[in-house]
Amino acid sequence: MDSIYEIGSCQLSRQGPSLSRQRQDDCRRSGFDVAAREAYLAVYHAAEAYIVEQTSKAVKTHRDARSQLNRLAQHERIGSEFLTFLAEGYKFKTIADYGIGSATGAISAADATWAIDTADRFIDVIAQLLPS
Repeated sequence: MDSIYEIGSCQLSRQGPSLSRQRQDDCRRSGFDVAAREAYLAVYHAAEAYIVEQTSKAVKTHRDARSQLNRLAQHERIGSEFLTFLAEGYKFKTIADYGIGSATGAISAADATWAIDTADRFIDVIAQLLPS
């Protein structure tokens, strides 16, 4: 008799890989991983839009976005908590996308909630700074 494990809506069998590699990866991710990653990406893309608006130059990497936003934040009302989140939130993307990092699989409900709340506030700040 085969053992079947259920993870969320996914069923995995000991018979071998019956699911595609991508589907298996999706099943291993928790909803918290995905929520935190999406919140980080929302912050990253809002920062990217602001940087392009202010400098007319596209950012090329996540590190470049952090550096440019740090520089621009010195002259605007962008709180340091957002700069910190852009740096620390990258781990959420790394964990969710690749399953690697010092806290692999450790994205909690509290982490995801914090990420979503921070993203919401950051987007509000950027929306006020961008021309309408």
